[in-house]
Amino acid sequence: MIEIHEQAGAQGAPLAGYLAALQEPETGIDVVRDRWLSQMADTERLLAAYALSSGDTTPSLQPV
Repeated sequence: MIEIHEQAGAQGAPLAGYLAALQEPETGIDVVRDRWLSQMADTERLLAAYALSSGDTTPSLQPV
């Protein structure tokens, strides 16, 4: 996320709104590991798509 913000310039990238529009918020106190890993994989996928759509053809996002 930091890399995407840095590449977006001084104002950063609107990642919070982007992710909020595409994912359900987690409201539980405790999250089962399998569900958390699935959520993390989905977030990584969405961040890679965002990076590609903003012109970065080689995002260096690391899988969790």
